[in-house]
Amino acid sequence: MTTLFALPAALEPLALQGNYRLAAALLFGMLVGLVLAKLRLNDREAVRDMLTLRDFTMLKTFLLALGAGVLVFVLFRKAGLVQQQSVPGTFWGSLVGGVLAGIGLGIAGLTPLTALAALGSGRLYAIWLLAGMLLAVPVAQWTKNQLGDLISRFTAPMASSLEPSDGLWKLSSPPLWIFAICLALALLLHLASRSKK
Repeated sequence: MTTLFALPAALEPLALQGNYRLAAALLFGMLVGLVLAKLRLNDREAVRDMLTLRDFTMLKTFLLALGAGVLVFVLFRKAGLVQQQSVPGTFWGSLVGGVLAGIGLGIAGLTPLTALAALGSGRLYAIWLLAGMLLAVPVAQWTKNQLGDLISRFTAPMASSLEPSDGLWKLSSPPLWIFAICLALALLLHLASRSKK
């Protein structure tokens, strides 16, 4: 039996088969859509308010999700449930990609995932955003093929690992630092938003 989507090898310990896999995908999709709708991440106006620094709710959510996600990922990896599979990036490639993604977020107001959630919640303008994002895939692939060698000549690949050298709960642990920095920034944003009111 062939499947339409292959499960990445990193998630193989969590693999389900048959109807259980379909049921888990549907439940997880509904849960993610509900969370996105409750946090207003499927609303272009909320994204624009975040980008123009009028509302910090979404930014606080991103920071807390990033910090907690790093810790959960490391704990799951230590338990053998997931494996880290990362492709080494380059500084200039990451910088250019981040700038382009930021420009796209500013113009569209949504990411691919939040555009799907917006369409699911009845915002029909998301059809045009999703169509534009799909049309951008071949352009991005062509650009990567054309500029990939050029960018790799300017900088060596960056090595990245979340593996704590002395243990997860030691002071030198990168995941612990990422969590602490994200938590501190979210707290500062929360205090700044309260003082604005």
